[in-house]
Amino acid sequence: MIEIQFLGTSSGIPSLTRNFPSISIKDLRSGDINLFDVGEGTQRQILRYGLGLGKIRRIFISHLHIDHFLGLYGLVETYKVYGIELPEIYLPDRIPYIASEFPFKFIRARTLVDSENYRIDAFRVKHMKNSYGFVFESKGIRKFIPERIKELNDRDFINLKSKGYTIKGDNIVKIDEITYIQAGIRILYTGDSMFYPDLVNIIEHADVVIHDSTFLDEDKEAKDKKHSTALQAREMARLLGAKLLILTHISNKYESWRDEDITSKVGNSDIPIVVARDGMKITLKRMDSGNIEYNIKI
Repeated sequence: MIEIQFLGTSSGIPSLTRNFPSISIKDLRSGDINLFDVGEGTQRQILRYGLGLGKIRRIFISHLHIDHFLGLYGLVETYKVYGIELPEIYLPDRIPYIASEFPFKFIRARTLVDSENYRIDAFRVKHMKNSYGFVFESKGIRKFIPERIKELNDRDFINLKSKGYTIKGDNIVKIDEITYIQAGIRILYTGDSMFYPDLVNIIEHADVVIHDSTFLDEDKEAKDKKHSTALQAREMARLLGAKLLILTHISNKYESWRDEDITSKVGNSDIPIVVARDGMKITLKRMDSGNIEYNIKI
């Protein structure tokens, strides 16, 4: 299971209800939190929503526009004040002052993290120089096939876990014969990006797409400012075969709009669409049917 929490969902200028961009993705098996972008005020959002500084394992900055990294300065200082070990920090390029204060790793279009329970890949997007999006993918889980384990006892399960097989009478029962690997969940976060349909040739598939939706349907303005519209986000989710689309990086020009007003501009969609809000928490679970179950709390 994976838990996504939105700490900030605005674009370049905050509003009364939307802070600067920051997204937490938590692997519920390990408890690891990976933070994507740290806009100004993010550490206050971390406290407000109870994430816990010590649980953040890594921080990824998608690009060096100030609304996506300014909060890193204060956050790093808070870690130092409390004597908490800094998370690993991944930057697309050096940041003045701060990059000389701690070790960091450069983001490149490749696998950045490959842990026991998940992996994180970076890919280039079309925004400014050295702009990246990310794919967070939980790894598959081995599950038993109920009708094939009815005759097994506790000792058999111990053998299967330690040896990969057990013996029942004259038969050797291998773990691969009575289990299957349930696919993980693949989440794509675009960061800031123009509509980029060729991305499907790089990523191929995503279960959940978190997409730049700075504008609703103003194609020219989105293109001029190298962002995307909600309509383009819907198309990208369709191309990637997504089961859920989450719109974020919302311009403050839509501050008075209700979520249903925003989604109505997207038109009919076979894919469920959620408008991200600060504090929103979305829990994702892969079902035995292969579908993705999601639960939203605000």
